[in-house]
Amino acid sequence: MSYQCLIVRTKAEWDAYVKRSYNYEVYHTWYYHSLNMEGEPVLFIYEEESLFIAFPLIKRNIEESSQYDMTSVYGYAGPISNIDFLDIPPSTIECFKQEFSDFLKSRAMCLCLYPTLSLLNQQCLLENIGGYFLIGIRFTWICH
Repeated sequence: MSYQCLIVRTKAEWDAYVKRSYNYEVYHTWYYHSLNMEGEPVLFIYEEESLFIAFPLIKRNIEESSQYDMTSVYGYAGPISNIDFLDIPPSTIECFKQEFSDFLKSRAMCLCLYPTLSLLNQQCLLENIGGYFLIGIRFTWICH
């Protein structure tokens, strides 16, 4: 099985993935992420043949440290894909999880805190990479 992982930082590429997504919100767009002043907008892409899973993130420096953390802009972004998450083959989900975990480790990430939108069934992509917690009225994915 052939796949590739990309890091997208340009508006044109970022928006092309968002527009091809099965479901997305304004919170997934490059413009929304570019408004954030706390860190660098990064779009992690896992692509396998004609399927992709994209994960918009904000990479932030941790003061007085060589490490970073990842978070989302305000809102419920979470991962997106060009097909319904429930239709993604389990083997692809496992490969995505491994590649995303490797991405976080290779970038000296110590924490990823991310509110998700349960209506998009994003939990199937993030379970077993960190954990899901009910914080207030929304589920938040935390990985460290």
